[in-house]
Amino acid sequence: MKLTPLERRKVRLLLILLGLLLFLATVLSLREHHTEEPQWDTLPYVEVNGVKYLPSSHGVVFDECPTGFVYGGDTKLDGQNTPYYVNPAVPEWVYLYQTCYNQWTREYYPAYVRYVEETLRGLELLRCNGQLYARLLDIDYLLLDSAYQRDAALVKRFDDADTRYGWRFEGAAPAGFSPLDVTVFDGYDTIPSSELGVNSLGKRQVWRSSAEPDVLLVGDSWYTHTSQESGQTRHDGFQVYIRFDFQN
Repeated sequence: MKLTPLERRKVRLLLILLGLLLFLATVLSLREHHTEEPQWDTLPYVEVNGVKYLPSSHGVVFDECPTGFVYGGDTKLDGQNTPYYVNPAVPEWVYLYQTCYNQWTREYYPAYVRYVEETLRGLELLRCNGQLYARLLDIDYLLLDSAYQRDAALVKRFDDADTRYGWRFEGAAPAGFSPLDVTVFDGYDTIPSSELGVNSLGKRQVWRSSAEPDVLLVGDSWYTHTSQESGQTRHDGFQVYIRFDFQN
């Protein structure tokens, strides 16, 4: 039985919730053995000028304040006043001068830690012909937020691509799609500015169809090892990206 886009989204939400439950169970288990390490029930975050920022998922930490960032004030982190640093040219980042913990040496030390605007932190973006595209998988997560559900154009782009391709598929490129070039890494946590620039590592081939300007296909490979397979099996195909008008 083929599921509708809404039904598929509900299934994905259930899987995400199950994954979160498993993650929390793991965290609680670790607490029993590492009680000296700092603990949070959720990711720490700060709000600066009404914008929510979370720690970079790439663990960007510096001993010195990064060039171009200046003291912007203090904000609350874990109940403590913590200085933050801003750069008007990069409003999607702030740096907090905070206490960090080295799990290998079990020592605390002060450092400048990158925090990233909440939406950007969870997006793999690609720029093509001056427009931004995001992974269909990431848009699926964003659409759990009622604010994005009200974006009718985004919901339609998502549903059309999800119905036709899914977030990833195996095999050759569909008819009408032709290769452009390989991606260019613009840096983690960035809003790509280069043509075919991305904020995730790896040079990957990009495919485009003039008949579907809201969709890009990016070459991908992955491995599975199921009970039906004799061993680890490689799959070659594409990840699906759709146009996303990111506002920071």
